[in-house]
Amino acid sequence: MDEHQYKHALEHARRLEFRIRDVLDDKSHHISQELLSESRRLVDELEVKKNPRSLEDRIKHIMRTLHHAKEYNQIVMDSVHIEELHKSFEHFMMELRKFDNY
Repeated sequence: MDEHQYKHALEHARRLEFRIRDVLDDKSHHISQELLSESRRLVDELEVKKNPRSLEDRIKHIMRTLHHAKEYNQIVMDSVHIEELHKSFEHFMMELRKFDNY
């Protein structure tokens, strides 16, 4: 397990968590609440250095939630932000697959 890989991933996850907070239009919507809690869980799991495959599952869940957010376009967040975040999480998942302990 490479400490540097986890540190870098943790910083990335925190940036994504803050990005979600920044672009949400209605933070009280149930989809918004799920995105906030799941992104927080991802950060928490990185802090305790969970297995990259478990982290990947969390990211997949976030990506499915972003897909559901499209149904509430302009209520939860703008579709451009949804696509941006989806691509960012997809990229993040690919980075996890490069972990030494994947």
